[in-house]
Amino acid sequence: MCNPLCACLQQRYSQHEKKFAEANMRLTEEYKRITEHFKDLQAKFSHFQQADLNKYQAVSHILLTHTLLSVHLCVIRGWSVCMPGCL
Repeated sequence: MCNPLCACLQQRYSQHEKKFAEANMRLTEEYKRITEHFKDLQAKFSHFQQADLNKYQAVSHILLTHTLLSVHLCVIRGWSVCMPGCL
């Protein structure tokens, strides 16, 4: 048997324990939600990063091909200086 002070303290402890357990569950769920959101953002970022790289490489290849073709035509035509509009 506990005295009234002991019973009061046990009741307060139980209330605080329940409140902290609920807060812990809420925070754990929020952490899981935020973590999943972050993983989703990482996947999207990776996708767009790869798409941008592919587009950059395609444009770079086109420009390089165009430049090499222009130089080749200038050499064939025997121009010592080839202006950008020589095609």
